[in-house]
Amino acid sequence: MECPICYEDISAKDLRELSGCKHCFHAECVGNWLWRVPNCPLCRAPVAPVAPVAPVAPGPSMAFVLARLMSIMQNYADAVDPAEKEYKRATIYRMIEKHHLMYDNRVITALNRYNLPIPELALYE
Repeated sequence: MECPICYEDISAKDLRELSGCKHCFHAECVGNWLWRVPNCPLCRAPVAPVAPVAPVAPGPSMAFVLARLMSIMQNYADAVDPAEKEYKRATIYRMIEKHHLMYDNRVITALNRYNLPIPELALYE
C-alpha cells in the first residue's frame, strides 16, 4: 500500500487509518497534515483532532552501526572471561535485532567468522 501524501510504501507499524473515511497514510505524514488541516487529505472529510507526531531524530548511519557491530564481534572473539563473552554475545544479537540486520550478508559472514550462531529468523526466510 502506498501513502497518498509521500507516495512511499506503508509498513503495518507506520499505518494510520482515519476513523471517519478509513483512508490510510503513514502516521507521521497524516499527523503533520492534520496538525494544519483537520480534514482527510484525500476526500476532505472532517477528522477528529489528533496530537501532532513529533519529528523523528535520525538514527546512526548503517555504516556506523555495522562498524560498531564488527568491533563488538572482534571484542567478543578476544574476550577470555565467560561473563564478558556472554555480555558481548547478547549485545551483538540485540544490535542485529534492533537494526534488522539478520539478513545482511556482511553480518552473517561475520557471525560465521566468529563462530556465532546465525539468528533463527534468518534461517527460515
